[in-house]
Amino acid sequence: MGKMPVTILTDQDLWLTKAIMEVLPSTKHSFCIWHITTKFSGWFLSVLRTKYFEWCSDFYKLYRIETIEEFEKEWPITILKYELSDNEHIIGLYNARKYWVPAFLRDYFFGGMTTTGRSESINAFVDLAIGTIRHKEDYDSMLEKHKFPISKIMSPLDEQVQKILTPYAYGMFQEELGRATQYYVHGNDGFEYVLKYFQEGKDTKRRKVFWNGEVIICSCKQFEFCGIVCRHMLKVFMHTGYFEIPINYLPFRWQRDGLRENQATTLQSGSNVASQENVVRDMWLLIYQ
Repeated sequence: MGKMPVTILTDQDLWLTKAIMEVLPSTKHSFCIWHITTKFSGWFLSVLRTKYFEWCSDFYKLYRIETIEEFEKEWPITILKYELSDNEHIIGLYNARKYWVPAFLRDYFFGGMTTTGRSESINAFVDLAIGTIRHKEDYDSMLEKHKFPISKIMSPLDEQVQKILTPYAYGMFQEELGRATQYYVHGNDGFEYVLKYFQEGKDTKRRKVFWNGEVIICSCKQFEFCGIVCRHMLKVFMHTGYFEIPINYLPFRWQRDGLRENQATTLQSGSNVASQENVVRDMWLLIYQ
């Protein structure tokens, strides 16, 4: 029997959810947010009228919240603002929040797919997603043969990653590396670093990063969610004088085919992946003690 998927993304459907719980009990299930929001006009337009578009904007802000605690705090405030506390669809959304709110899903790898689903049904979504991914991977393979990715930032980190990741993943990494320059280390206590955004008032959240020279974890959880090291991690790497990213933070899902095969062989020959994951989880808990 093949290996069960770590995550699965579907339309919001009660019977489908029950089936996945029975057939794939260890798989993390998420709803496609695009499929949910396509129902909003039917659910809320006649109720909210002129406030409908403002509600959509505020809902998107709720959706982008990074932590469970902040979501739980802001959700009732927003719902009260639009007098939707007794709305059956709002109640249903809240009850199913663990399936669609990224704050509840950030410990699981979705490759960013929860924010980019474009479909009218689960069949259409799967067909489109698989077709798009295969086309993109074929295109990337062709691109690797004929065009080496252009480095935009003169950095040893960039030079390292440029040789390892696919063009698509490398583009995401470059975005994070560029954004890393907008943060500074506000302070540190041992292995824990506190980062702040350079411009006061725009991004008031303080990001916490744990880095002990081997394991690095960020409170934003982007790496766990997308598989790309975040701007906060990169800032701490540079701040502490590390200019080479540990290979386990360049997941082989995003590596070029040849490198992927080599790393898979290495992992099978004795790398203790489970032990590494346990260390990461333990270190993550330390951040919030």
